[in-house]
Amino acid sequence: MLSTLIFVLRTAVVLGTSACFCYNLARKRGLEPGAWAAMGAFLGPLGVLLVFLAEPRTQPPPSDGRRGPDPRPPARPRGPQRGPTRGGKRPRVRMPQRLR
Repeated sequence: MLSTLIFVLRTAVVLGTSACFCYNLARKRGLEPGAWAAMGAFLGPLGVLLVFLAEPRTQPPPSDGRRGPDPRPPARPRGPQRGPTRGGKRPRVRMPQRLR
């Protein structure tokens, strides 16, 4: 009974680890990570070998938002902005009426 439990636990650890490896490798190579994770869970270490043998895509799939170009506009620079100087002097900054 105990040997059966150890066998089942060892098998679950090996298959789960293989699924994680397949998922991460497929994501890095631009393949479909979910399908490769399932293949790793069913085939074990053989699935990891198959991910290495699969031809990588040149671009990640468009459904993976973390790998594509950043959709946000570029950030504006923060802090004081220096404009053109007048004869080496800093330009005068006028404060709004309510702050005077």
